[in-house]
Amino acid sequence: MLSIAQLTMMECFHAVSLAKSPLIIGDLLLKVLFSVVGFILCFVLFFKERELRNLVHINAKIILFVHFLAVVFSAAAQTVSAMYDFLRFTVLKDSLECSVSLLSHNYAVAVTVPIVITQNIITLTLLALGIERTIATLMAKSYENKKNRYVSISLLAASGFITVWWLYRFFQKIKAKPVFEQTYSVITVPSEISGDTRLNTLCLAILEAIIVVLFLLILILNLKLRTKARRVNAPLGLKYQVEENLASVTVLLPMACVQVVVFTVTFALTYGLGHTHDLETDNESSLLFTNVSPLYYVALPVIWFIQARQKRYEKREAEKGELTFRKQVKRQAVNRISVAQEDTRVHFNMLKEAFQDLPVTRY
Repeated sequence: MLSIAQLTMMECFHAVSLAKSPLIIGDLLLKVLFSVVGFILCFVLFFKERELRNLVHINAKIILFVHFLAVVFSAAAQTVSAMYDFLRFTVLKDSLECSVSLLSHNYAVAVTVPIVITQNIITLTLLALGIERTIATLMAKSYENKKNRYVSISLLAASGFITVWWLYRFFQKIKAKPVFEQTYSVITVPSEISGDTRLNTLCLAILEAIIVVLFLLILILNLKLRTKARRVNAPLGLKYQVEENLASVTVLLPMACVQVVVFTVTFALTYGLGHTHDLETDNESSLLFTNVSPLYYVALPVIWFIQARQKRYEKREAEKGELTFRKQVKRQAVNRISVAQEDTRVHFNMLKEAFQDLPVTRY
């Protein structure tokens, strides 16, 4: 069995080889860039573009707020992790044991937990939005009048319970595994936990695929309900709710599609590129570029901005159409008044001419 010093030397060689790889450095720079840009855009656009939030029910607004909050925290966690890795591979080379600063076991835990938790919350809140929109579709006639928050609170509570359960499993396995006083070249965790992370990524990818199917079914069902809502005797609440559902699904469906791609690629990279390089302690690490979740941090605000711009364009076109209609009505009214005035003038002229032709009788 190798000593701690020998294992540390092996990790040092591995870290030095990673620091010389342009692919690793480029990946870390892209992660920092996408995470920072996504953090800023999500924070600004969510509070600035309020038109999309105002389109949906209060329950959907609450879940959307938690979803964006999870994305912001996830982007912040990814930024800190990627920035530190980039700095220690390029700048922080003053370690006594190695020319590249190595990582401790506690750092691996501290970095892994926030990233995985926020990714879970992002997916679970999107699923909660799908369930909430399904309820809104099934109760389209009366859902708009229900102003209580029971639906959103229940769905978020269920998401929180699942997250706490995952945390409990994570820390139970951390306690069951002996902690070695060793430093590592990359984020390294016990193999059981790494297996849990891969399984978690697979579950998220499958869950996102289910969410996409759910949103497609909601879209199809609401398109059918729109036909009924356009009838003259259709309730006003049904008409409003169907339009709200369609407007929200057109935003949520692209979000779910991007998440499917992100978690599927992450799962494939984790399984394809993951490797165990520490056989002595049965610890496992994966290459730094297996997680592509920063793509969603940028994709989400871009989707939000495009949809908000589209809604504003549709609103302007509707206002233009209404203004044109009003102008046409006014023009027709003016024309009718002009015709009536012309008819009156003609009649008065005829009467005037008739009276002028009559002989004048003097008494």
